[in-house]
Amino acid sequence: MKEKFKSIGVSLKNFYNTRRKLATGILVGVAVLLLSGGILLLILKPPSPPEDLRATVRSYDEINLTWIDQQRSDGYNIYRSEELHDNYEKVDTTSNRHYLDTGLEPSTTYYYRVTKIQKNKESDYSREVHATTEPVGTVSRLRVGEVGHDYIHLTWEDFYGSEGYVVYRTDGPDRPYREVTTTSNNYYFDSNLEKNRAYYYVVTQIIDGEESEYSTQIIAATRDWSCGTAINYDDKFYSTINISEQCWLAENLNYEAEEGSWCYRNESDNCDRYGRLYDWNTALTVCPEGWSLPTDDDYKTLEREMGMSRIEANETEWRGEEKDVGDLLKIASECSQIGEDFCGNSRLNIMLGGSRSSAGAFRYLGTHGFLWTSTPLGSNAYRRLFSLENASVHRGTASTENGFHVRCIKD
Repeated sequence: MKEKFKSIGVSLKNFYNTRRKLATGILVGVAVLLLSGGILLLILKPPSPPEDLRATVRSYDEINLTWIDQQRSDGYNIYRSEELHDNYEKVDTTSNRHYLDTGLEPSTTYYYRVTKIQKNKESDYSREVHATTEPVGTVSRLRVGEVGHDYIHLTWEDFYGSEGYVVYRTDGPDRPYREVTTTSNNYYFDSNLEKNRAYYYVVTQIIDGEESEYSTQIIAATRDWSCGTAINYDDKFYSTINISEQCWLAENLNYEAEEGSWCYRNESDNCDRYGRLYDWNTALTVCPEGWSLPTDDDYKTLEREMGMSRIEANETEWRGEEKDVGDLLKIASECSQIGEDFCGNSRLNIMLGGSRSSAGAFRYLGTHGFLWTSTPLGSNAYRRLFSLENASVHRGTASTENGFHVRCIKD
């Protein structure tokens, strides 16, 4: 009997040990399942969206976004809409915690949301923010430059990104503005105006196809013209000089004719400095209205005013050496007697801009200057020649197919 109870005791002990192991296994299994599920949920859970999203207007076409994210991120998606709570479209992805949205429309409200990307998972939207771009800016610092008897020069501050400017004008304070021109420059020469007349101007600018409001109004008035005042011709200013009863351009003409005119060696910088070279037939046509190509006698009058005698003036070849007439007429920097007080005193500023032969060869830049007259002689025409090494003036003729410079004289 004792052995029987002992056997039963062992069986019960084994039973309870087995149940305990089974229970432990079950508990361990459950724990493993719970842990695995937690890890799985953690893996599947999307990242948290960015916080404190803010939108700040930068300009008429830029809005800056910023947000906070305390956790690591693989990037952020930027969403934008023009409707509240709806129709969002992804516009970009960035690794930064800020984003500048550009190329927007002026005076337009935009709505934004941002999501976070982490381990190829995207978060929910952040909170929604909005901002309204500024209107297209008005033109600033509209100013009057030079004013003449029939023109007004306007300037204003150039704006980066502007597609052009529209100039409006009226001739009375209570009269409607009329469009004068559209230009890509930040200046405008308004010409062919009436003398002694006040004009009122405003300017707008075009950005992204949108035209701004009017600038501040500015008033300018033309005046009576007198020799010594610059003239505007083809958007270029030319100084003038009164010598006795003659009024001359104090610069070589730089008007680009359709044909028959050249820059020395075809380089535009030479045109800017010395003016253009013209064949004779073209030279007869290029002076501004009210001005003309001087005659041979006009040059004789000028030379006599500089001290040349009547007899010398009518001669050909080099004349006026005794009075250094050539040096008086040349620009001082190209005078043959540098340092003398009289060099360039006429302020006519004749330059040694060279010439172009009838065969197309450019020669004599910096050593000789040639000027056409309107007086023909057979198949040639009279011209004047100035030299760096000669203080006088050469009167002679040349083929009308040569290219020489032009000075204009007031009619």
